[in-house]
Amino acid sequence: MPRGGRIVLITSAAARMGVAETTVYAANKAGLEAFARVWATELGQSHGITVNCVSPGPIATDQFHNSSPEFKQALQPMIESTPAEARMGEVEDIVPLVR
Repeated sequence: MPRGGRIVLITSAAARMGVAETTVYAANKAGLEAFARVWATELGQSHGITVNCVSPGPIATDQFHNSSPEFKQALQPMIESTPAEARMGEVEDIVPLVR
């Protein structure tokens, strides 16, 4: 395997929030965070590969728009307290971070 490279995983605060009706989603995102920690250890020093997670907060995706009202309500305080601007993120906001 050649040295160097990057792995970027998109995760979510849902992995740590405990919001009802998000079991599978939250478990998946928690798993990605575990992968990142393990892969950073396994691939970092031996292959020079950087492994990171990006956890952007609520993003206006079809998945979010199709979520239950309870889920959307649970995320409202996070949306309103976003330091940069009190709004939901857009996919276009994340692309430069990952690129």
